[in-house]
Amino acid sequence: MIHPLIVGNFKDDPSRVIRSGLGIAIEVAVLLAQIGVINSPHGDSTRTMIAHWLSNLLAFVFWIAFGLTALEKYVGVIERSADFGILHVLGASNTYILALLVQETVVSSIPGALLGLGLGYLLKALFQILSRGYISIPILYLWWPAIAAFAASASLVGAISATPKAIREGVAQVL
Repeated sequence: MIHPLIVGNFKDDPSRVIRSGLGIAIEVAVLLAQIGVINSPHGDSTRTMIAHWLSNLLAFVFWIAFGLTALEKYVGVIERSADFGILHVLGASNTYILALLVQETVVSSIPGALLGLGLGYLLKALFQILSRGYISIPILYLWWPAIAAFAASASLVGAISATPKAIREGVAQVL
């Protein structure tokens, strides 16, 4: 069951959830395409070189998206420090608040991961159209759970790293 505070937060600021979901969607799509490029059959040295270049480009894009998603979640948690301070003053433990943030992150990551899988198919098709079939990129279905979990970890990193600071500042704001 989703905690009522999480539902209230989603209703208060849906743009935060959308931004987080889009960041995760970009991460999932890029990782899916990168793994496909790495596992694509390379016939000659030109295909190998193009696949290597695409793989490096996608890795760069992924790490930028990972950092921006973690930063967005970090800022989102810090912005709500007064809420966490109120919860802490009312008796909520740090573990309770952290569990609340983890649940919120997982719930907001699921739609982003599903959207990212769809974007991964579009990215695959785009690469095949642009290369005029020169590079065939397989979609590896067994990688879906790992890719989604790794992409969602960006939001978790941001939430977990911001929680202690948000609680400290929140308590100071409340008192």
